[in-house]
Amino acid sequence: MAVAVEAFTPTASGFTAQLTEEIRVENLNLYDTQGGAMGAADVTLRGESVGDVTGSLVVRGTELTFVATGGVLAPDTYVATLRSASDAIVDAALGELLDGDGDGTDLRREAVRAERRRYHERFRALVEEGQREGSFRAPPPADIAVHFFFGTVHQLGTWYRPGGRLETAAISEHYVDLFLNGLRS
Repeated sequence: MAVAVEAFTPTASGFTAQLTEEIRVENLNLYDTQGGAMGAADVTLRGESVGDVTGSLVVRGTELTFVATGGVLAPDTYVATLRSASDAIVDAALGELLDGDGDGTDLRREAVRAERRRYHERFRALVEEGQREGSFRAPPPADIAVHFFFGTVHQLGTWYRPGGRLETAAISEHYVDLFLNGLRS
């Protein structure tokens, strides 16, 4: 099961998060390098007035504690952020991402699904518009055309290799040709 925050306790100098599972600590980072090699901070604490709070992170078993540099925090409204990513907070056993809302699924997967739905719906609307205008033939239903197109696109990763027989531009042209010619009335 994905790791989740079981309890969150603000402290005078930061916070303690009680997690449901132990997490991998080898990739955790609080600060990026000047060249950006470390990526986004995995744990942040930001005050509405004071801004980003520097500090240290202590991980003991399933307890994650953030301690501000300099001790006690100034009076402010603070927001703590725990980043869920394959190179951030993941459970130690299986490497599953942080489950931000406790529903048993990782947030990245849900965000990808939502984005996929959004562009599938937009693409379907374009096909339906072309069918209404007579540019595309009415059968097949727009949903089938969209699933056919994205099914073939999503399979590219199983066979395409850079430096292969066809350049990406040629592959794109063939896909567009096959799809549009299959729909034209």
